[in-house]
Amino acid sequence: MLNFNVTYEIGYAIGKGKRVLLTKNRSIQEGSPSIREVGIFDTLGYKEYQNSLELSGFLTTAVPADPLSIPSKINIKSPVYLLEGMHKTDWATRIVSRIKKARYLFRSFDPNEQPRLSANDAINQVAQSHGIVVPLLSSATVGYEVHNMRGAFIAGLADGMSKALCILQHEDDPVPLDYRDFVRMSYHPDDINEYIASFAGEVAEAFQQDTSVITPNEDTFLQSIDLGSTSAENEMRTLESYYLKTDQFLKSLRGEANIVVGRKGSGKSAIFLQVRDRERNKKGNIVLDLKPDGYKLIKFKELILSFLEEGTFQHTIMAFWEYVLLLEICYKILEKDREQHKHDHTLYEPYRALADLYHAEGYETEGDFSERMSP
Repeated sequence: MLNFNVTYEIGYAIGKGKRVLLTKNRSIQEGSPSIREVGIFDTLGYKEYQNSLELSGFLTTAVPADPLSIPSKINIKSPVYLLEGMHKTDWATRIVSRIKKARYLFRSFDPNEQPRLSANDAINQVAQSHGIVVPLLSSATVGYEVHNMRGAFIAGLADGMSKALCILQHEDDPVPLDYRDFVRMSYHPDDINEYIASFAGEVAEAFQQDTSVITPNEDTFLQSIDLGSTSAENEMRTLESYYLKTDQFLKSLRGEANIVVGRKGSGKSAIFLQVRDRERNKKGNIVLDLKPDGYKLIKFKELILSFLEEGTFQHTIMAFWEYVLLLEICYKILEKDREQHKHDHTLYEPYRALADLYHAEGYETEGDFSERMSP
């Protein structure tokens, strides 16, 4: 049966470069969560036994082998790794928003994009990070067992590799008492602000330390090949170096296509990221990069419907969306020219006038777009 403490300790041993032998008693009924649901261990591999004789035989005949290879190259462009949950709650949205507020690009594991976390992916992602953020869900949250078990493994890896680690617990349980001193308890989204600010300082400190890259000589040619991440969002800053310019990308870049539709993994995000970066680099361009969470859009629709009759909904929702987009354009302009307008007399008066209009309605300016959309 999977256990938070043991899962953490396995991750810690691997992070320390130790050889780990995993066993499972086949006579004991598997509880929840199962190995199949969590992943990790079925990709690490384990030996089943049913009595002490079989266990003893396995331990005495185990072939000595080198520990799992741990990459030494740090991803300095996206130095933070985040374990995301299935549901994008206000608490989860605040964590993402505060990481962005700290000006750190981050990579993440999102169970909505990847249903299972492999041990190899977890090890590689933690190894190339300066900082790791592991939110632990409360026992009242759907799917908390699977999420927290993944969190235990990632936290163990991070501690074993001496990475800056921020473990956040939503409310009081079910974090084990053994780890209570290492976990930051959160009862309100505002608690996240202080915790992530402290974590950001630890990541900055990690940047000051020696991060020289040492490539192991024993790596084979195939082991040295980097095929990239399965998610384009996790390699925003490195995608350009090996991106293949497809016909769909060129049509989007030329403005011949405005909507990109495709199945998961077909390259929609990669096209968007490459077009965005090229347009953003052109002088005078301002690119509005919005990624609202699905449940925020549903809440937005429900909020509008609560004030309107069904017959007037279609026209009014379009007007509301136009208003929100205009507000976001203002936000981006004010952010981009925050320093420039102080030194350019032609910008100063228009900038102040725009700032007054933007703040007149008390629109929330903190966080990212998803957080600003919260009712």
